[in-house]
Amino acid sequence: MQKIIFFNTGWMKDYKGLNSSDKIKGGGRSVDDGGFGHEIMNFAPHKGQMYGYVESRNGAINLERLFVGAGNKVEHVLVIWIASSPGKGSVIVGWYKDATVYRNHKSAPIGSRRVYKGEKLGYYVKAKQSNCKLLPIDERVFKILRQKKGWLGQSNVWYADTESSNILKFKQEVIEYVLKGKNIRQVPEVKKKNFVYRQIDPVKRKKIETNAVRIVTNYYKRLGYVVSSVEKDNVGWDLEAYFGESETLYLEVKGLSGREVCIELTPNEYSKVLDKNLRNKYRICVVVNAENLKSKPHIFYWSPEVKNWSDDNGNILLIKERLGANMFLK
Repeated sequence: MQKIIFFNTGWMKDYKGLNSSDKIKGGGRSVDDGGFGHEIMNFAPHKGQMYGYVESRNGAINLERLFVGAGNKVEHVLVIWIASSPGKGSVIVGWYKDATVYRNHKSAPIGSRRVYKGEKLGYYVKAKQSNCKLLPIDERVFKILRQKKGWLGQSNVWYADTESSNILKFKQEVIEYVLKGKNIRQVPEVKKKNFVYRQIDPVKRKKIETNAVRIVTNYYKRLGYVVSSVEKDNVGWDLEAYFGESETLYLEVKGLSGREVCIELTPNEYSKVLDKNLRNKYRICVVVNAENLKSKPHIFYWSPEVKNWSDDNGNILLIKERLGANMFLK
């Protein structure tokens, strides 16, 4: 079976350094005592490589548990990154495929700017940037069982090397999840336009709207969310997605027949976009080429970094406000 190891770290959105919009929560003693851990740069690429850190209890990785007779490193390892999600428990947040895991702590590469408050941020594992995947927040739904014999416990490093049939089955499920995960979201390249294409055929327009809602509903259901429609309630969004009892997302869905992302919002919908109390839970879900039920949705969420709505590929929704009025005879 594929060599695999699980590293538990603190919870972040991007893992590209600490800033006002991306703090770290949990992960170990370093975070508790100092307010940060070296994993804050785990998905900040440097010259086509990713460098990952985990807080090891003994200051070293027991490579013999990955490969008998291992030296100072083991290659071709699947590294699974885990963190404790608010409301979901421990979940997979991303992975490095075909990675090299080192027994001892390595210094930060020269020129990598892996430094915080004067402290250099080293690593235990590296992999090609193209082999690394950080899951968007909404897609971090693969739960990891903890505090049970043979499973991930207090240590941040879990080798999952027991012969338990449950763990063997679990590892195979993780491997399949990683392989399929590459196709969870495929966002086509978007060219920004300053016009809105309206579908003038009412029958076709209704089909596009219905398809878009169905596509977004199925997308979140596959991730494990329970989705319900509130389209008729005029609340400012079309769907509500629940993950357990602690997380609710409000999904505004827009379907387009063409391939350009350019949408209109009603005054009610736009008021929800502007509502700061809803921003973290509100999603603008745009489905292009919505006549095709195999189309993938663009999921736009509020990004404090750019102070705008963006997707996980960095596409930003440009907003052009329009003034309207009602006119009538006295």
